[in-house]
Amino acid sequence: MSSVDTALDKAEVKLNQNLWALVVAYTALGAGEYWELHRLRCLALVMAILLSILVFVSMVFYTIDYCRRKWGKYVTA
Repeated sequence: MSSVDTALDKAEVKLNQNLWALVVAYTALGAGEYWELHRLRCLALVMAILLSILVFVSMVFYTIDYCRRKWGKYVTA
């Protein structure tokens, strides 16, 4: 096995479920645009908007948690 194969085996993409759903929504939006599927385009647009908001909110909470831990104001049990 070459070093390239072992490097690819060890590589991991760590995304939470909100980001995976956002990727699927944008892919569906692109497919709806490409093949001119109006219902898919509308559904994917609504899902992309909602999931974008959810990703933004989750990133805000991750950032708040990170800042609390970094500056020592977060008490763990």
